[in-house]
Amino acid sequence: MPVKTVRVPIAPDAAFELFTRGLARRWPLATHSIGETDALDCRMEERTGGHIVELDRDGSRHVWSTIRGWQPAARLSFTWHPGRAVDTAQTIEVRFAAMDDGDTLVTLEHGGWEAHGDRAAAMRANYDRGWDIVLGERFASAAVR
Repeated sequence: MPVKTVRVPIAPDAAFELFTRGLARRWPLATHSIGETDALDCRMEERTGGHIVELDRDGSRHVWSTIRGWQPAARLSFTWHPGRAVDTAQTIEVRFAAMDDGDTLVTLEHGGWEAHGDRAAAMRANYDRGWDIVLGERFASAAVR
């Protein structure tokens, strides 16, 4: 299960808000979306049972995931299947831990690869690189601004 961590110079409540409400500000839609250059927005419905959705210029709405756990400033978990059938969904858990100096350690775990059989290893490697961009670069940079 790929695990990514990043330490950001903001409190857990601000990190959680940036990860959830700030999704569209930091997500690289042109390269990490279903619609690519036609993708206009992405957002998270802020509750257990809500969805993460992509909205395209033509009005299309694509469900990327279903939120399974919503604990502001502490933990978020959701399924993950952008552009794929729901029965191939992986699981993602993101934890927000306060550090002694006021920073937050954000840990993202991405599992459930067995649903992809022979494609699992290649998909895992692709997402491993993708989370480096989305979490390690984009989210971390947005937290510094």
